Amino acid sequence: MSAIITGICAIIAAIITFFGVIAPLFLDDDSKPSAAASPSQTPDSSASPSEALSSPPSTSEPTDSLPENDGDDSPNPSISAAQTKRYLSEMDDDRISHGSLPEGSVNLAGENYTNSIYTRIGGCERDRERSITYALKGEWREFNTTLGLTSDTDQDAVVYFRIYVDGTQVGEQYRTNKFKVAEPDPIDVSGAIELTLNMVFAEGDMGLCSNAGYAAWGNAELSK
Repeated sequence: MSAIITGICAIIAAIITFFGVIAPLFLDDDSKPSAAASPSQTPDSSASPSEALSSPPSTSEPTDSLPENDGDDSPNPSISAAQTKRYLSEMDDDRISHGSLPEGSVNLAGENYTNSIYTRIGGCERDRERSITYALKGEWREFNTTLGLTSDTDQDAVVYFRIYVDGTQVGEQYRTNKFKVAEPDPIDVSGAIELTLNMVFAEGDMGLCSNAGYAAWGNAELSK
């Protein structure tokens, strides 16, 4: 009988040992959360938020840059125009003849010429005839101007104009008064060294040192 009781106790002890040692192992395996789902798991250092914020995203877009030269080397039109045309009123340094010469706007037969040169006409010797010479230095191709007497000139005054290129008269002798202008054809000065403009006070008040008005070369201009 005692042997039976001892056997039963051994069986009970074995059962207790089983539930006390083996069973918890199965329970732990089933109840523990996986490492991937653990909120306390430390993320991989390569994906840390601090590194993601400090490293700017890469981009394939080009950065802003200055526009490239399109290869057009043509000169500015305004600069080109200034170099290829020039009024005699702007060429004091190239005037060879002595004495001052008024420059500016004049009215010839009712029309204004804003870039002109002019000279007084009258009874004094210096006002009866005058020649004005400019150094061309072979740099110019053509000369243009309108010839006449200013609107405040005496009505009976008559002036003859002549134009010389390197000492040779070009064109005709142009007769003008305050009501009539002369417009010479464009004058070829290619390769010329000098241009001379001549005027003669032919008719009008020839009294001593009289002031009959002004003879003008309206918008006298050289071009290349």
